[in-house]
Amino acid sequence: MIMEDLNNELSTFFINCSTWFHDLARESLNELGITPGQYKLLHIIKKSQPCKMSELGDNIHVSYGSTTVMVNKLVEMGLIERMDYPKDRRVIYIKLTESGASLIDEHQKVFNEILDRRLAKLTEEEQKILFGSVKELNQLLERLL
Repeated sequence: MIMEDLNNELSTFFINCSTWFHDLARESLNELGITPGQYKLLHIIKKSQPCKMSELGDNIHVSYGSTTVMVNKLVEMGLIERMDYPKDRRVIYIKLTESGASLIDEHQKVFNEILDRRLAKLTEEEQKILFGSVKELNQLLERLL
């Protein structure tokens, strides 16, 4: 019985966490004027720049055509730039601009501000309880990894 109850509670907990986190991310990205898909693409570029245009679609699991549309929009916004590859004109590399790197940094600040506002709805005692619970849950989950 305890395993069934635990499974149900964990399932509900992770769904709630996922929903809450996605809402936070969506709100913070809306404030910056970009979509979750565009932000994901910026992060992929940041990690592996310069990266080939052909590899981006594979990393975000969308078609080359959809990737091109997203890249075009980010180029238009001044967040990334294309670089030609002199040895093969068919190959295009993508890298972040300074504005793109700044936007990623700014997102973290905006995200934290929104998180702070939401957590401020809890009393100090509730914040302490949440902190202790999350810390303990993290320790338990690390043992399961």
